[in-house]
Amino acid sequence: MDIHDEQEEQSLGERIAGAKLFASRLQELLPQFQAILGLLESGVFISSSANVKEFKELSRFKDAYTSLLSMMGHELIAHPAGFFYLRPMEMDVLSKRERQAAASIFCLIESLCDRGMSIESVITSEEPITQEDLQIMVDQHRERLSSVDLHTLESFTNLGLRKLIETGVMTEIKRQQDRVEYCLALPAFFYLDICRKMSKDYEEKVAADPSLASDEDGRSIDDLAQSFLSTEHD
Repeated sequence: MDIHDEQEEQSLGERIAGAKLFASRLQELLPQFQAILGLLESGVFISSSANVKEFKELSRFKDAYTSLLSMMGHELIAHPAGFFYLRPMEMDVLSKRERQAAASIFCLIESLCDRGMSIESVITSEEPITQEDLQIMVDQHRERLSSVDLHTLESFTNLGLRKLIETGVMTEIKRQQDRVEYCLALPAFFYLDICRKMSKDYEEKVAADPSLASDEDGRSIDDLAQSFLSTEHD
């Protein structure tokens, strides 16, 4: 073995030793690692509003987490609005729960926009969304929501909203007399980005071919959900 090979072997040995030392101290250096990994892999958006400890550690050790998760086959995304998530993997067949979540948030955003509400202010001010707001939305989008069994207020709340709450996109507020209201959390910007991109893409297509204008309302839940999985963020 020549000197060059010996040096390479020594260097490799040192790197392996360093990696073993880091692995043995992982719990000490990154105490929230297992919790963060579990949340991210289950599709949760980690933000300061819902996961304070995990968000602080991710923000402080962003580069370390990016590298660790990359070695595990994940891509950590830090959204400029202030939350973290794993880039969704492409899927040919979406689960029903994924389609229900996509249907819920897209229809909700569209309904609020149609009523002249600023989604950005609704998110940042944590303006409550009432049961009455949800009923208006369900009535407005009943046909679209029927394709994923969310065509009643009860099914929309128990299935669609529940998934969004579990993943940190919305929060639930219990008021007096068993009254429940909801708020859009920072991760809702993830879906708002997609709505904006789809709107921009649609405008560009219509500009190129005006005959496509009649297709604006023909977007299916599968189209929306697939866009949710594949949209690239700036």
